[in-house]
Amino acid sequence: MDTQDMKRFLNRIRILYNIDAHEIDGAMEAAGCRILTSEDWQAFRDNPVRFLIRADGPTQRALWSIVQRRDSPRRAAEANAEAERLRDEKADADYLDPDRLREDREADRMDAM
Repeated sequence: MDTQDMKRFLNRIRILYNIDAHEIDGAMEAAGCRILTSEDWQAFRDNPVRFLIRADGPTQRALWSIVQRRDSPRRAAEANAEAERLRDEKADADYLDPDRLREDREADRMDAM
């Protein structure tokens, strides 16, 4: 590993250690993942690298999108595009979800009263 690669690797680890809960929540929501519980947050806060390694694929991708966004402007654009794509997919799924449609109809009915 050359010096530049090592610096980038260490910077990414630093980024992991500096991610806040609200950033994770936003990335998880954008990816259509469940929001971390307080126990999950504590495990992440205590050892983000270990949490990342042990996380499921969608959670890993959500966390990595934060790292990419902070790592460089070019990667930020790619991460933002990916987050937008995931949000759109989730919005499409939510729009077609029968439970969601029923809730929306009920809310509209209550607003009309």
